[in-house]
Amino acid sequence: MDRADIFREVFKTFIQVQAAKRLIALGGSTPDMKPVRRRREESAS
Repeated sequence: MDRADIFREVFKTFIQVQAAKRLIALGGSTPDMKPVRRRREESAS
């Protein structure tokens, strides 16, 4: 593994961590939001 490959892996990991932190920060932005109704697939029985 050369320096370029290591740099790509480090950069990719950094971006993933930052994206996860942003998602966590958004998670509590609307604590009083009503639950969203979800569709269920029709069972094929």
